[in-house]
Parts: sequence; structure tokens; C-alpha cells
Amino acid sequence: QTQSGPDSGLRSALDSLFETTAFLPEASLLDVVQAMAHNAKTTTSVEDGTVLMNRFMEVCTYNLNRLPVLWPRMLQMVLDICASEDQKALRMVAVGAICRVLSEALKKGALAMLEDPEAEQAQLLGELEVLLTVPHEDVRARVCESLLGILHTSGQELDPRAWATMVKSVAFAARGELERVGLFFLLPSDSDLETAVVHTKARTPATSGSNPNNPSNNNSKSSNGSAAAASGTTSPSEAEGPPKLR
Repeated sequence: QTQSGPDSGLRSALDSLFETTAFLPEASLLDVVQAMAHNAKTTTSVEDGTVLMNRFMEVCTYNLNRLPVLWPRMLQMVLDICASEDQKALRMVAVGAICRVLSEALKKGALAMLEDPEAEQAQLLGELEVLLTVPHEDVRARVCESLLGILHTSGQELDPRAWATMVKSVAFAARGELERVGLFFLLPSDSDLETAVVHTKARTPATSGSNPNNPSNNNSKSSNGSAAAASGTTSPSEAEGPPKLR
């Protein structure tokens, strides 16, 4: 149903206001973000905080080409909300908003206008790791759910560096939760993770050992059979014969 009257006109004007932030100079954009972050940190109303978080998410989405500038401020705002005992109800709203922004940023081509999109992917993922250190279990669980969602929707589009950061973040989360119950978890170094990811992506599905048309496999099997025949020995499977039913 189409809304009419002054309320609908005001909503349209507000929507246009946040859309036009994409045309603001960087300094003006940061002023808008700073004002929104201040209001989000000081509000005690869940309804008002939710509106602010949604608008903040829209501003980031409209300005993905400048997200590296906005991301630290949004992350700090979420950390401040998580640290406040007066904003418990707003905590999950804030974490959900920043996770949705990250999901949008990691979609194919979303950061194409940046100088090094692949490096920015890894940077955004790496900075989210700080949320895995907060003392609130619901926040850490929400971040882990977000990482899982990114793997489902954009995993195949991640650059090897971002993949290494993703694996590191998951391992960091696992180590943190295990250490909370008194268990030890060995976290590989960054270089080891990146090397493993690059090697994994470089491997092809088919190998010479699994190719039935590979002559070397046939020759190997033939030579093994000849050797067994010459020695008069049989393999354990040949000696046992077919399995017996009970």
C-alpha cells in the first residue's frame, strides 16, 4: 500500500538524504558518520538505536568505495555499544548491522573501485576479529554466524589473502572459546595459513594417481601383479576372498 501525506514525504526526504551521502566530500561524510555514531552511543531507546544502526548501514552501503575510511568508525561505535551496560538490548542490533555491511562489501565487484580490492577484503575481515574478544557470548556467536554466512554466499569469490584471513579468524574464534573452558588451541602463523590456502587453490581436482587412463598406473599395476606372481605371494584381499556373511 502506497503511503501518502506528510509522513511519506518526510520518509522520502530522509531516504534521499542518506543516498546523497555518496556525493559528499570525505570530510563532510565523516561529520555525518561521527554525528550518527554519537547518537547511537548515547541513546537508551532500542527503537531509536535500531533506526540509527539501519541508517548507518545504509550510509556504508552507499559508500562502499570509501568503506576503508568509514569502517574503523563503525567498528569503534559497535565496540562502544558492546562495552556499555546501558545498551544491552542494542548490542545485537549493532553487531548485526556491521556484519551485514561486511557481507555486502565482500560480494563480487563491491570493492572494485578501490585501488587494491583484494587487500581491502583481507583488511576488513581482519579488523572484525576484535569483536571476537568481547566478553559477551551472544556477540561472539553473532560474528561467527556472519563468518559462516560469508563463506556460504561469497566464499568462492574471496581472494587468497582474504581466505587466509577468514581461516585465521575462525581459528581465533575457536581458540578463544576453547581457552574459556581451559583447553589449549594451537593457532598457525599467518604465513602458514596463506601458504596453505594458495597451495589448496592451486591444486587441480584430478591427479595422475586417480586417472584410470594414465599409462603409468596400468604399468604400475601390471608390474605389481607380475612381481606377486613371480614370488608366489598374494595380497591379503586376494587370500581372504569375498567377505563372508554371518
